[in-house]
Amino acid sequence: MKSIKFKMWINMMAVVAVLITVIWLLLIVFLQNFYEFAKEGEVKKTQRQYISILESSENIETAYDKIIELSRKTDNFVEIYDHDKNLIYSPFMYVSHNGLFGRRISANDAVTTYAMPSVIQSMEDNGQKSHTLKLQSPKNGDVATIVLINTVEKNGAKFYVASRSSLLPLQDTRLIFQRFYMIIILVLLITSLILSFFFAEFVTKPITRISHAAKQVAAGNYNIILPPTGHKDEMGMLTDDFNHMTKEIAKVDSIRKDLLANVSHELKTPLTMIRGYAETIKDLTGENKEKREKQLDIIIDESERLSDLITNVLDLSQLQANKIEFENQRFNLSNLIKGLMPRYDIFRDEGYEIETNISPEIYSSGDFARIEQVVCNLIDNAINHSDLSAPITVRLEKKDCAYFSVTNFGEVIDEENINHIWDRYYRIDKSGKRRITGTGIGLSIVKEILTAHGFEFGVTSTKDLGTTFWIEFPFA
Repeated sequence: MKSIKFKMWINMMAVVAVLITVIWLLLIVFLQNFYEFAKEGEVKKTQRQYISILESSENIETAYDKIIELSRKTDNFVEIYDHDKNLIYSPFMYVSHNGLFGRRISANDAVTTYAMPSVIQSMEDNGQKSHTLKLQSPKNGDVATIVLINTVEKNGAKFYVASRSSLLPLQDTRLIFQRFYMIIILVLLITSLILSFFFAEFVTKPITRISHAAKQVAAGNYNIILPPTGHKDEMGMLTDDFNHMTKEIAKVDSIRKDLLANVSHELKTPLTMIRGYAETIKDLTGENKEKREKQLDIIIDESERLSDLITNVLDLSQLQANKIEFENQRFNLSNLIKGLMPRYDIFRDEGYEIETNISPEIYSSGDFARIEQVVCNLIDNAINHSDLSAPITVRLEKKDCAYFSVTNFGEVIDEENINHIWDRYYRIDKSGKRRITGTGIGLSIVKEILTAHGFEFGVTSTKDLGTTFWIEFPFA
């Protein structure tokens, strides 16, 4: 399997190859056409200036003196022919008032000069006022010279102005550049090979590092943390996300281990008691009705506790997966709480002091059955963590909202633990002391239900005021 480093290196080299090819086409293939087009436009522009000078001057002699000066600046070769197609003015034959002015005529210019009468004749035969010639180089067939011929009438006489411009300097330059460009290509390829390799190494190094770290996570090492890149780019964000992921996985793994340990304990206790009492009934107390019924009651209680644990685990899973739909309805919160209190008479009989202070006719809205479950779980939790001599107070008061609270005077919850009591299977007492009732996930269910309703809730715990779980129900 090819690595991402190799693929990136190949892709960058492909980009370099494409760029070299594009530059080759622009400089070698299309440069001639572009230069030819630009040169033709330049010749036409200069030709218009020549004609303007001829038309505005008193005579041909004066005009051509100005034309020669202009042609020196534009590097054009200018000739004038009379109506009989005879060459009357040319740089290499013209003597101005400043003395001899001219230049050595090239072989190509000379051939064009001798052929000009036939070209002018062809223009007359076809009724043309203007004509453009593009003369090719015998070496490579490219356009070597552009010749523009225009007809001008001056003082009743007809003249022909021919200006030409050579493209040979470009051809010579292009020929040299073609040879030099091979050296440039070689240097670019070698440089690109080296730079692209190091660039691919630089870019893929953090990816490779994340890949190795991901393999360690897959192997069970959830504590691996990658050093930050120090950049706020995509790679830096990926590194931060990876570190966040490993932290969350480590947290989930810790919860999983606690869940297994606590569920194992919670299941083991009732199952052991059920089995023990069942064997006792079978072997020893089967004939003693009073003992048998008492032990059977314990078996029933533990079976119900085991059933409640399974039900609550399923409820919590469905709540956390948002698979439970809540039915919103208006209900009498005061009557709901009062209706639940008789079920706790059994604990009063055992010696627990459960006090109530319920304001009448307070209405709220929400899922009636789930709110009932929340109230029961909070009262059950207070009983589980209270001593027989300490009172438990259940209140419902009218404030800015319907303020419900359950207070008990058991062990104080310190700041370290108070933020975790809503976590499932979190136990403040790690000794494994058996609860009187409950399954260990009651507060987690409370949190999920109240969060889904959008209600405010919380807990406070001090030595003097006890531990109070509170909920703010909206009026309805």
